[in-house]
Amino acid sequence: MTNYLSPNDPRFQADSDAVSIQNAIDAAEKGPIRTVRIPRVCERMGREEWIIDKSILLLSNITVILDDCHLTLKKDVYENIFRNKNMYTDVSTKREGKQTGIRIIGVGDAVLDGGEGNDLTEATSLKDGRPNIRFNNFILLHNVSNYVIENISCVNLRWWAINQICCTDGRLENIHFFNGKLTRNQDGIDLRIGCSNIYINNITGRCGDDVVALSAFKASKECEKFLVEGMTPDIHDVTIRNVCAHTHYSLVALRNTDGAKIYRVYIENIRDSGGEYGPINIVRIGENLYYRERTSILGETYDIRVRGVYSSTLCTVMLGGADLIVSAIGWIGHTAFIDPHTKAFKADTLEEFLEIKAGFVDNHRLTIQQNTGAGSLWGTPRYSVSIGPWDVIHAREHLERHDLQSVGGYASWERMISRLQLYGPVCIEVPASIYQLTKGTIYVSEEMARPIEPMDFYAL
Repeated sequence: MTNYLSPNDPRFQADSDAVSIQNAIDAAEKGPIRTVRIPRVCERMGREEWIIDKSILLLSNITVILDDCHLTLKKDVYENIFRNKNMYTDVSTKREGKQTGIRIIGVGDAVLDGGEGNDLTEATSLKDGRPNIRFNNFILLHNVSNYVIENISCVNLRWWAINQICCTDGRLENIHFFNGKLTRNQDGIDLRIGCSNIYINNITGRCGDDVVALSAFKASKECEKFLVEGMTPDIHDVTIRNVCAHTHYSLVALRNTDGAKIYRVYIENIRDSGGEYGPINIVRIGENLYYRERTSILGETYDIRVRGVYSSTLCTVMLGGADLIVSAIGWIGHTAFIDPHTKAFKADTLEEFLEIKAGFVDNHRLTIQQNTGAGSLWGTPRYSVSIGPWDVIHAREHLERHDLQSVGGYASWERMISRLQLYGPVCIEVPASIYQLTKGTIYVSEEMARPIEPMDFYAL
């Protein structure tokens, strides 16, 4: 007699791989065997892959063993791979709705795969009949305690891979990520409001955004809808160890707003594994974003211990975000070194452009010329370290100056680029035009403001 149930058992086989797995899990809840083993081969279809067309709902005190198997989300479906059963039910935010003892254990090469994806993004979430973007999580847990997720790989991420809301006493260990095609917000592990007593260890691979993110947003719609009775939105007592991964943004990020707290977080042995993206920072603590009324204040983020952080990137540990950006427009229409028509800031749409963050960037030839002053073009650097459009948009305040620098007041192109920034369309071709989307002050000198007239010709 085996000590597990299998979706290959004829009693559980259905017209769908996901339903076959669900049938085995439901049977485990009713009988003495509380373990479901998903093997490598789906015998119903005779293939080494399980196609998931419907979210598999996890029950309390059930262990799901992914035995060298590959679970792939069906193309275009809006579904999680695994979700706890009580989420989206009438008891989900009540004490009696808490689930316990859920375990997802990988053996061998256990893979959760986003496949070919779908059209559900943050921009299309809840539009034209689509569900919330959370349906793109591979694993979604809410109001769950005493749970384990270990020894799995998550590939071809559709959004955040593992999302936990109001979860406690959890362990996530030996998890590998590969985001696949880069899309927005491909986080690895997310701890959201109300999470506490979580142990995260040995995380590897590549994500499109934060590898591990702790986000306590008290005034969010998430908090209004999912905060469990008797819980606070605070995140606390979290250990994050041995993260060796690569990403566009942060390996570990802590953010809290509107009075929610993050405290007693221990972070150790975090390193960038290297790759094509180049993270902005390795560990981020705080950011001036995502708030409804105010950012966090002194005393709301405390007892954060960080040790053993290894980095060759721009910033190892970043505290907070930009309060004020002081800048001036350049000849090419840049702000900072956000130059148009360069590899670093290449984007197909304005929306994509606004998502580009700080990094090591190549400079436009006209910027290089401007930076020479009266010096040598040969000796002027071709590259810079610069903030990105995303950083400009999300700073609290902006201060910009426009004044003439060249040809004794005859530089009509400087007047022109000033006017394009202030009054022209917001576009990638004039990066500084994105200041029209922010609040702040731009000082324009009298010389810069005077009318553009035909330039006198001087024989040299």
